[in-house]
Amino acid sequence: MLRRIVMMRNKIISKMNVVFIFIILLIIFSGCVIKKFKFGDSSVPQSEKNSAQTNASKINKKSFFKSPRIREYKVGMSLENQPIECFVIGEGKDVILILASMHGNEQAGTKLAYRLYSYFRNRKHWKLLRERKVLIMPEINPDGVKHNSRYNAGKVDINRNFPAANRKNGGYNGPKAFSEPETRAIFEVIMKYHPKRIISVRKVLGCIDYDGPGEGLANHMGKYCDLSVQKLGSQPGSFGSYADETLGVPFITFGMPREISEEPEKLWRDYGDALLAAIVYPSYLKGKPPERVKAQTKAEARKSAGKTSEVSGKKSNFENAEAKFQEAVELFKKGWYLSAKKKFEESLRINKNCPKCREYIKNCKDNYSNIHYSRGVSHFKKGKWEKAVEEFEKVRKVDRNYKKISYYINEANRRINEADRRAKKSLDKSQLKKAMALFKEGDYLSAKKKFEALVPDKNCREHIRKCKEASTAVKKGNQHYKNKKYQQALTYYKKVVELNPNDKTSVERIRKCEEEIYKDEHYGKGVSYLANKQPKEAVKEFELVQKADSDYKNVNQKIDEAKKMIDEIRVQEDKANVLAKHLNNGINFFNNKKYGEAIT
Repeated sequence: MLRRIVMMRNKIISKMNVVFIFIILLIIFSGCVIKKFKFGDSSVPQSEKNSAQTNASKINKKSFFKSPRIREYKVGMSLENQPIECFVIGEGKDVILILASMHGNEQAGTKLAYRLYSYFRNRKHWKLLRERKVLIMPEINPDGVKHNSRYNAGKVDINRNFPAANRKNGGYNGPKAFSEPETRAIFEVIMKYHPKRIISVRKVLGCIDYDGPGEGLANHMGKYCDLSVQKLGSQPGSFGSYADETLGVPFITFGMPREISEEPEKLWRDYGDALLAAIVYPSYLKGKPPERVKAQTKAEARKSAGKTSEVSGKKSNFENAEAKFQEAVELFKKGWYLSAKKKFEESLRINKNCPKCREYIKNCKDNYSNIHYSRGVSHFKKGKWEKAVEEFEKVRKVDRNYKKISYYINEANRRINEADRRAKKSLDKSQLKKAMALFKEGDYLSAKKKFEALVPDKNCREHIRKCKEASTAVKKGNQHYKNKKYQQALTYYKKVVELNPNDKTSVERIRKCEEEIYKDEHYGKGVSYLANKQPKEAVKEFELVQKADSDYKNVNQKIDEAKKMIDEIRVQEDKANVLAKHLNNGINFFNNKKYGEAIT
């Protein structure tokens, strides 16, 4: 009996446990349902719920870059009625013109130009177009491309049809400058956009040639491709000669080798970096290099990708690294530690398994820092605070935590400020007035000497800096003005006026430069109109030049030539009117059956 009672109790307890567990599960499930209806589906991760807010915050940032305008327009038509097109990419003031197929049998340039255009169609590359505008004329000579000929349909070499001083008329040069629609199309683009750099992509030279002030740009482009930089000299009536003499802008003939493959992606891999380097030149130096434009040469880039490359005489990468290492060791022995450090780093980039390079780099930093730190301490003890700061700053560029560098710099700057405050009280005001008067008159060398003789406070140091910059700008401006390169001269004179608005000589030179640029521009338009047989428009342009300067070049002769053309056109029109009158009279006589009079 007792056993039955115990068994029944155990059954009741087990049933109660099952019921209790069921009630707990029911409560939990009910709570989840209520939470879902009240607060939303908790199975959605919080990161996904906040994704819209995250994206919105990104779009609202000031750094969000607006899409540049990419447009195409027809500049002109060839002799065989084919369009000459120009792609305009971006809205900036730094304009570069890139053109290809000036000779129709060099079509690799066109493929590279179209590949460059497609590169900028990709949104992620728009950041390169900040403050820039890229003009691409991929097919300057469409008739020559069609017939695979160097010349256009009129048997004229486009690159000999520009109004350069060494130009010759006749033959494949054309009857006169700008006689061909292709050269007139180029001239129209230049007059409309005023490019600061011009690149002509060709397939003939196997090198980078330059005209005008283009040496720096040529050397810069040479860092990003396997082409050497050479100065080949100007050709009669070439675009390069015209760009040098008249436009005064860097002109690059980017000559790919004849044997190069014309597959677009291969061309882009080999030469795309060089074109991008030309587009961002020289502003990339102020910040981080843009995408694809690496701080390596082509040889180093291929080495990092696990490939081999020929560098300066087909040396292997190991030999190149060893040569740089030995050069760095020589510099280290001479005590040129910063230069040696750069060479060791170049060697280490090529040959990463070089423990000696790392050791030498550390020694270069230590030796350089120790030398300039000792000099700084010596100047500090002698009370030469400014020289001390200069030495300490050199150390800080290499090692910010070197010894007591921060203390010394802060203390030296504090004492400089104290000396400036004391100097202001004892400054000779009459000498300062004389120095300021000389500065305002534009006598910068004399003013600089006066300022240097005074107690060197911040005001004096600032004026000494302005004197140096203004003197250099005046010298360069005068040199360009003497060589009749008025656009470059204008830039330097404006810099002088920014430093000293009271410089009357520079203000007058600015006026004269603008006047000469004005005359050059309208004279060029007049020549273009005359070449296009639009004499009335040409007369208007030439008369503007004549009004400004009646002795400018051969403007009077050009006006006479244009007026003569107008008279010839008028005589032809009069003859046509007389013939039309006789024809009408004859028709009337014939209709009235007066056949004799009609024949007469």
